[in-house]
Amino acid sequence: MTRILVAILLLAVVNVVLGAENNTVGGSIGTVSAEDWNITGLEFAVELSESGLRGDVNIERIALLTTDEHFDNINVTCDNIALTTQAISCARATVTATIPGIDRQTVPGAFSYQTDTGHTHIELNQVAIAGGLAHFDIVKNDSGVDIRFEGETLQLDKMLALARHFGVDLAKYSATGTATASGRLRTGVDGSTCLDLISMVHSAAIANETGTLATDNLSGQIELNMTIDGDIARFSLGLESDEGEAYLEPAYANFGEHAIRLTAEQIETSDFETYAIARFRLQQESLLELAGAATVTFPKEDSSPINLSADIELGNSSVTTLYSSLLQVQLAGTILSDLDTDGRVFGTIKLANNELMFARLQLEDLILDDRAGRFAIYGLGGFIDWPGAEPAAAGLSELHWDSGLVHDIIIGASAAEFRLGDNDVQLMSPLRQPTMGGALIVHQLVLNNFGSDDATGVLDAELEPIQIGQLAGAFGWPAFSGTLSGKLPLLQLAKNTATIGGTLTAQAFDGDIEMTQLLIEKPFGLIP
Repeated sequence: MTRILVAILLLAVVNVVLGAENNTVGGSIGTVSAEDWNITGLEFAVELSESGLRGDVNIERIALLTTDEHFDNINVTCDNIALTTQAISCARATVTATIPGIDRQTVPGAFSYQTDTGHTHIELNQVAIAGGLAHFDIVKNDSGVDIRFEGETLQLDKMLALARHFGVDLAKYSATGTATASGRLRTGVDGSTCLDLISMVHSAAIANETGTLATDNLSGQIELNMTIDGDIARFSLGLESDEGEAYLEPAYANFGEHAIRLTAEQIETSDFETYAIARFRLQQESLLELAGAATVTFPKEDSSPINLSADIELGNSSVTTLYSSLLQVQLAGTILSDLDTDGRVFGTIKLANNELMFARLQLEDLILDDRAGRFAIYGLGGFIDWPGAEPAAAGLSELHWDSGLVHDIIIGASAAEFRLGDNDVQLMSPLRQPTMGGALIVHQLVLNNFGSDDATGVLDAELEPIQIGQLAGAFGWPAFSGTLSGKLPLLQLAKNTATIGGTLTAQAFDGDIEMTQLLIEKPFGLIP
């Protein structure tokens, strides 16, 4: 098209030089076609005035064949055209057009065209888009098309509507707030597309219909670098925010209380539903640090959860943050659903299809305090090595604690060494737990398939003399004096039933108590 304009301008100049009475030349062309665009209804007029060469072009329609988009009723006016044997340019142009998804408008701009190479440069300023204003700088050369852009006070709801117009399926999302954006969009002659974007979001409230994603009053910076080659999109993403709240099932975070920084690199997707993330890092000040690799699948069905598989390195992080932002929702309805927490944790975890596969965690000075008063543990530390269902043997786990509480029964400091495997627990050395002036000693403890009806296990324990008065007080019984001690010989669990392998003996009130053939059905179902 620009080549045609050059020819028109040359005709106008020749007309003047030849001494024509009229310094204006004009004409029309029905159709101009190229490989990826088509122009219909072109009319032009060129005038040589005292101030220079002036041109006016009207186009009925420009159709982009590769995207099926079209631009109608376009007018380009230039009051001062610079014309040489190698280039044509206009530093002060006015463009009027109806752009898909945007109202008809007139904007200032500029253009230049190199006649020897075909390279084109177009500027469009003060373009009204999505409730704000934008500037575009477009270059077409041998490598393809390069568009640089800047936008201010863009309305997020109108940006969603514009995206829908161009075929991006965001019908299930809503958004309010504003954004500024700057970036660069490049399309290569090989068909590849590259996008670099930096956006500042202000007071954003974004949500989907299912409630698995929601933000409120979110402000921050988003950085995106994307390349689309064929059916594969590869990109990196960065997010920084110190204001607002966000929920992405099952995680919640308040960025106003603690600022967040997220980076994700080498992300790849072929369907914009499943994303393979080669590296990510999430930091929330000194409270939370996560890094690793992940695969995330957003569901096609509204009722389906987000599917996550990940290898995660957990840096030195706050137990309170992890509990309130992630674990508490997962533990709803259990005895662990309402806790006061404190302490630090770090280690590695693996998830597959939203299920925990293994965990190796170091605990430092934890507090877990049930707000209903049923239990508490203070000063909990040590190392947990849980291999999940992996065949490799787990390392030794060790926990120690300063004190605790079980239904008003106070327990003292102690420690335990054990080995974990899938749903199995094995105590590796005797455990002595001080309580009520005496102690509970566990010589042997083995549990297999814990938590299922197929659970089996063995327990061998004894009770060093404890004060009956403390026990009575804990349960609200009348005051008693004296001590209680005894042995629990080889209790065995099978088929959801616990049986005693010998005689249960206890000493209390200056006498002996013996029980034989003791059987307890559904023992764990009776635990409050």
